[in-house]
Amino acid sequence: MKKLSLSILFLVLAAGAFWYMKHHGHKAYTVEEVLSQASALNGQRVCVRGTVRKPFSALVAGYFRLEGASGTSLHVITNGAVPQPETKTTVCGTFREAYRLGALSLPVIIVP
Repeated sequence: MKKLSLSILFLVLAAGAFWYMKHHGHKAYTVEEVLSQASALNGQRVCVRGTVRKPFSALVAGYFRLEGASGTSLHVITNGAVPQPETKTTVCGTFREAYRLGALSLPVIIVP
């Protein structure tokens, strides 16, 4: 009976871990990978790693560029804290292939 209980517990824990990874375990893309798959990732939640450039923080929002190894960058808009310049970081948010900002159309990650 004890072995059966342990087996059931193991299966429940494995199923829980599988569900968590499927729904919360996002792959961390590079900036270049996101831009090369922009149309497929448009509107999706993604995690992207890169170097913080030109951070700006206002009262209720923040902005910075996330730069990849090749020098290409994504624009990040957040309502939270903005990381220090020149730090390597990973951000998770909704990717928009063409976010309109006035006359500009930019690839953006929106972080809640």
